[in-house]
Amino acid sequence: MSQRIGQLLQGLGKLSEHDIYEVLAEQQSWPRRFGEIAVTLGFCEPEHIWSAWYSQLGTGAPDQILDLDEIGIDTQALDYVPTEMAWKLKAVPLRQHEGHLVVAMIDPTSASAAELSQKLGIEVKCVRASERQVVGLLAKYYGRSTVGSA
Repeated sequence: MSQRIGQLLQGLGKLSEHDIYEVLAEQQSWPRRFGEIAVTLGFCEPEHIWSAWYSQLGTGAPDQILDLDEIGIDTQALDYVPTEMAWKLKAVPLRQHEGHLVVAMIDPTSASAAELSQKLGIEVKCVRASERQVVGLLAKYYGRSTVGSA
């Protein structure tokens, strides 16, 4: 089972136990994500949330499908994966930070996912997303596929 974001932030030295309780109390009266509240209260910075989220990835259920509409995309991460490779692997870069890249794929357990890090020369964590969202975002950010076209 994966650690909660508050535990990870505490492990990074960004939150105290008291801070965690304060964020959880705030969450009771105003339902928002833990990290969003922690940043709003000034306990940590967005990059600390990202680091904790990155640590959390891949530790949950392997068949968990992330909602890319909810997570969003840092468009600067798109530069790391060339168009042809993105379409061939059905891979959408989500975030890049400090030498790490998070990529959404339809099947992150495939051999293609294992090769992605080697081809890009950057540490990659692949997460599962729906085919509809992956293909939709590929079309939106990379244009239509030319992979397999004559």
